[in-house]
Amino acid sequence: MKGIYIILIVLIVLIAGGAVWYFLVYQKSATQTQATSSPAAASNQIDPNNKFGWLGGADVKEEYEYVKSAGGGWMRPHPGPAVWDMMQKEENGEINFDGMDKVVQTSQEVGVNLLITLWPFAEWDQKNRPDADACRVSSQDEFLPKNDEKGRSSYLPEHRCNPNSWEKYETWVKKVVERYDFDGQDDMPGLKYVINRWEAMNEPDLSWKNAGPESGRLTFYKQAPKDYGELLGHTNSAVKAADANAKVV
Repeated sequence: MKGIYIILIVLIVLIAGGAVWYFLVYQKSATQTQATSSPAAASNQIDPNNKFGWLGGADVKEEYEYVKSAGGGWMRPHPGPAVWDMMQKEENGEINFDGMDKVVQTSQEVGVNLLITLWPFAEWDQKNRPDADACRVSSQDEFLPKNDEKGRSSYLPEHRCNPNSWEKYETWVKKVVERYDFDGQDDMPGLKYVINRWEAMNEPDLSWKNAGPESGRLTFYKQAPKDYGELLGHTNSAVKAADANAKVV
């Protein structure tokens, strides 16, 4: 009987020791290996703990330098370079990354993170909607190219509803996210840091049921809250398909 107790005690000690080794040694080692095996993790995103940022121009280097000197770590270009209509002019056309690349290069040269707004509007897609006329914004809208008085390097198209083709929209989103996810696959040449914070459009409720003076000058979205919920879901799915670690706000 005494021998059985001794065996049980030995087994308990061995099991306890194994558990301690697993959690204190093996688990720590595995975590460190996982963290350093991915290029995105190894990049240590620019000042990842910084919570302060600004909304500003797209590729004006001085604005990024101002953010940096003021202690900020983030810039949200507005409207920014990721406008579907700007990047893909035709339904089956190539995606032009030149404008987006320039913004990323500028931000990374200075050392500021980017929160990029994904704008789901392309005229060739919007005009395929059966209710396209209802998606047209006022001719006075300040983000139309003809009304730009601020020298923006980007614009928003005339029609601003959910995409007619979710498939084509999601394909565009995936390719954009893939180019800047720093995973070594189809990345922007010279990419230094991961870009993994994305926004699904901007202020969709700004002109919702608004008959005020701003409603004609500034309309980001022509549909209802439930429609934006659908847009957010599709955008999030596409972003996560390209980069599971990305965040959508």
